[in-house]
Amino acid sequence: MLLYVKTAVFGVLKNKIAFAGAVIFFVIVMMAIAAPAFSPYNYHSHDADSIFLKPMSKGHWFGTDEFGRDLFVRVWQGARISLAIGILAAIIQMVIGTVYGAMAGLFGGLADEAMMRLADALYSIPDLILIVLVTLMMGNSCFSVVLALSMTGWTSTARVVRGQTLMLKEMDFVKAAKVMGASRRYIMFKHILPNCSGQILVSLMLNIPSAIFAESTLSFLGLGIRPPEASWGTMVNEGFKYTNITYHPWVVFLPLLFIAITMISLNILGDEFKKVLDSKH
Repeated sequence: MLLYVKTAVFGVLKNKIAFAGAVIFFVIVMMAIAAPAFSPYNYHSHDADSIFLKPMSKGHWFGTDEFGRDLFVRVWQGARISLAIGILAAIIQMVIGTVYGAMAGLFGGLADEAMMRLADALYSIPDLILIVLVTLMMGNSCFSVVLALSMTGWTSTARVVRGQTLMLKEMDFVKAAKVMGASRRYIMFKHILPNCSGQILVSLMLNIPSAIFAESTLSFLGLGIRPPEASWGTMVNEGFKYTNITYHPWVVFLPLLFIAITMISLNILGDEFKKVLDSKH
């Protein structure tokens, strides 16, 4: 399994566009970790004498906002929260969808039918409705946003893993394991999931940007992270509330730019992984 994934990773990185996407995402992650720690400014400290400074003004690389807060440190602090929520939610979605899909495929029959109809029912409900309901009931916090996103995004992974499981359980090595008395649990973790690793990785890569965008949308609507905490979505929300975009466009467009760059880089990586895996079948 590890050799298979490693081969896929090297295959993806041979593509110049995919390699550029990987480098961009790595730089964003490193800046999110390091920039707030080493910046002389605090992401929530106000400075009435430094309101709406343009980028590259008086040591403020990205300028300042309506409260005189340094946008450079706020963008990277926002990256910490948006990336953490997006990656954690995508991992939880992957785990739930993988186990659910593998179980449905292995059990088969009525159990498979019932489990997939439940997944279809959840899939048919618009994600935003469920997410909004959860955040309204549980309040604005990182935990509630991650929980809300995790409840809605796993069905696509479950479909993929279930399809792979139905195919793999007809293979000779799985049938041999059954004849030798192997349990369903052993077959799932020893034979099914390792051979689904590529498709699971692709689902993870594509779910991360979706989760980041969903968090940003929630925060923009005022249902996500509560200020003064700064995610990219809350920064855009505050920019639209307190800023005249005509005169101070950087306050809104900087977080939007990093949302777009992150989503594009991750989607490129996910698409390239899918192409490489499809070419190996």
